[in-house]
Amino acid sequence: ALIRLEDIDALKTARFEVFDLFQQMAPRALQTERVAIVDIDGASLEALGQWPWSRETLRELVSRLLDAGALAVGFDVVFAEPDRLSPPRLAETLAIPGPLPESLRDAHRTLPKAELHVHIEGTVSPELAQRLAARHGMDVGHLIHPERGYVWRDFGEFLAAYDGIADAVRTAEDYYDVAYEYLAASAAGGVIYTEMFMSSDHAEECGLPYPDLVASLVQAAEDARARHGIHARYILTCVRHLGVAAAEKAARNLERHPHPMVVGFGMAGDEAVGAYGDFASAFAIARGAGAALTAHAGEILGPESVRDALDALDVARIGHGVRSFEDPALLDELVARQIPLEICPSSNVELSLFPSLAAHPVKRYLEAGAKVTLNSDDPPFFHTDIAAEYDRVAAVHELTPAELVQITENAIDAAFCDADLKARLRARVADWQRSAGE
Repeated sequence: ALIRLEDIDALKTARFEVFDLFQQMAPRALQTERVAIVDIDGASLEALGQWPWSRETLRELVSRLLDAGALAVGFDVVFAEPDRLSPPRLAETLAIPGPLPESLRDAHRTLPKAELHVHIEGTVSPELAQRLAARHGMDVGHLIHPERGYVWRDFGEFLAAYDGIADAVRTAEDYYDVAYEYLAASAAGGVIYTEMFMSSDHAEECGLPYPDLVASLVQAAEDARARHGIHARYILTCVRHLGVAAAEKAARNLERHPHPMVVGFGMAGDEAVGAYGDFASAFAIARGAGAALTAHAGEILGPESVRDALDALDVARIGHGVRSFEDPALLDELVARQIPLEICPSSNVELSLFPSLAAHPVKRYLEAGAKVTLNSDDPPFFHTDIAAEYDRVAAVHELTPAELVQITENAIDAAFCDADLKARLRARVADWQRSAGE
């Protein structure tokens, strides 16, 4: 968890020579039961000549400490800019989660999980991206580091990397491969249900008609269910910064080509473009077609965007909504109405909404009684997956298996699938609880 300066004297500490951090870290790691503390003086930092450190440098340091056996790693730092670390002033300590104890890993591996917020194009692994690019005579090598995965340093570079990888997803075969591989991998991590966002705008730009897009994704879901026992449904999203006309066109696809596995309509894209009310007509079309509704809000913009999405679009869920706590009255309303929040912790930290997972407000929402779900958003871009989200949040915020089960049950309650499937999913959770003695 978050360790403050005044707590450090109460813990065993280890002092590393600064170059040992990169060359001889493991032999000198002194680990307590919960954390390893690295104490680096200012003179050593100046000698290093690399300050301020990038997040990539920090991750390399952290990975070596975790290899030494630490469950979490703390650094005395303050953040001057979202994507850089300023020189230390011995303020707060940034705690970064490491591996769970084996007993918890065993429980978490089989614990049933459900995910409601993940973008199909954002699930493409670096390995799959290379295969898709080769299929279409493209080169995405400049976007992929051989060891660290996708390469980006700030929000603009993240968007560029995302778009570059998404451009390799072009055909019905591609979409099948992307969806099936993600669902199969999720099932291996204990996921029993997933809702995935799909974009007809991207598919149509590539010459793939909406009915063909749906057919490929439905086949992937059916095959994943048959082979791995995971259920999937899809949510068609409009892209906010493409404008109202494009949003209405996407909603018309739902109206003209209904499918029982396409259960919702949502909106992603740049929150700063347009007002939520501008898209009310598109959401009305989708609602009339029988779709349940969600919208991204309260991520880049503040709590006022959550309020606008609720009032203007009458959505059933909020995508992200992580900044809602900034308006106590809004948080009270979310709790009273039990409006589900599709929270994506690693995404929020990687995109610098919060400096660390320890500083993330997910525990605040849980303690307030909000309907929290855990999600991975664009997992390989944020070095995560849905199982890792459960593990990391549990480790940093000290959640019990019972609390994680409640998060899964929240997701099942909030899912856009039919009541029969929800009942079967709840039965699987209950079976696990009985077998695990929870």
